[in-house]
Amino acid sequence: VSKKIAEGAGALVYDVKCGSGAFMKSRETARSLATRLVATTRSLGRRARALVTDMSQPLGAACGNALEVAESLETLRGGGPADVRALTLELAAAMLVESGASASLGAARDDAERCLDSGAALERFMALVEAQGGDARGLESGRALARAAIVEVVPAPRSGVVRSVDTFGLGELLVQLGAGRRAKEDAIDPAVGVVVRARIGDRFSAGAPLAELHQSRPDPDVAGRVAACFELGDEALAAPELVLERIG
Repeated sequence: VSKKIAEGAGALVYDVKCGSGAFMKSRETARSLATRLVATTRSLGRRARALVTDMSQPLGAACGNALEVAESLETLRGGGPADVRALTLELAAAMLVESGASASLGAARDDAERCLDSGAALERFMALVEAQGGDARGLESGRALARAAIVEVVPAPRSGVVRSVDTFGLGELLVQLGAGRRAKEDAIDPAVGVVVRARIGDRFSAGAPLAELHQSRPDPDVAGRVAACFELGDEALAAPELVLERIG
């Protein structure tokens, strides 16, 4: 909070996640953190609100540096996974209200959706990339994004319904592939990662793709470890809500 205040922010919107892939594993602890963040920010004379959101499975499909950038660009073009788009609009709307740019959440969502679908949000993002010396044209064409040498489909080991996703375990596996660091000296491989094709509540046939594995070096054991992150059962299950609570 202090860093954002020092940068001159007049309003803050927090996305506090809970679930297997979040620091806060339970909704209760996430609510407690969100409430304290909002209260602390307001005590410093700044406007604030928070969303408590689900992280019992990866947000979107892409997990990994270049893969996530590509997915973000697709969302800025008006496409992308439904949950990424929905949460982007929720957070943007909250920020528009807190900043005073919109009078209500409904109007703010409409404004944010127009910016996304018109290409205005993508145009602004590319301007930010250029201002920081980045290759905006390379991003637009895709040539600036690293691509993995090996792409492998991870099949479902049996028929069934996705009951849960070990999102933390999937993240640990990505670190081992080179997508993250355990120490600041560790090198990052921007090409590696996983594209998740299975969501909680989805029904799969044996052999259908659960995920797509992107590697720089062959490792025959990784695909099985990715598959083990998805628990399959027999009974139907409703998909979890994305936004669990709004605070502030």
